Amino acid sequence: MMHHHHHVSETAETEDAGERRLWLAVAVNMLLTVVQIVGGVLAGSLALVADALHNFSDAGSLILALVARRIGRRPPDAQRTYGYGRAEVVVAADQLDEMQRIKRAVRDRLRERIGVEHSTLELELPGGCGSEDRESSSTV
Repeated sequence: MMHHHHHVSETAETEDAGERRLWLAVAVNMLLTVVQIVGGVLAGSLALVADALHNFSDAGSLILALVARRIGRRPPDAQRTYGYGRAEVVVAADQLDEMQRIKRAVRDRLRERIGVEHSTLELELPGGCGSEDRESSSTV
C-alpha cells in the first residue's frame, strides 16, 4: 500500500481561498459600516457613527493587505531579484506606523478636551504598541 504526502507551502488554490476570505472580511466590514451609520443616525449616537468609521478604516486596511498580497506573488525580475514577497511586511509596517500616528492624535485631543496633564493620560495599543511613546510623551 502506497501512501503519498503532499508538502506544498501555499498552492494557488489555498492562495485563492485566502484572498476570498479577505474579500469576505472587506464586504462584512463595509456592510457593518453602513448598518452602523444608519443606526447611529437614527439613534442619534455619535459613538455608533464613530465605530462605523473605524470599521470603514478596517476595510481599507484589508484592501491594502489584498493589494500587498497580490504584489507579493509577483515573480523576481531584473530589479527585484529577491522577488516581491516583502510587500506584505512593508504594508503591515506602514499600517502600524499609521496606528501610532492616530493614537498620538487621539491622545493629544483627549488631553486637550479634558484638560489633563500629559503624565496622567497614557493610551497604549494592544501588543505593546505605543510603549516607545511613553518616554517621548513626557515632553509632549
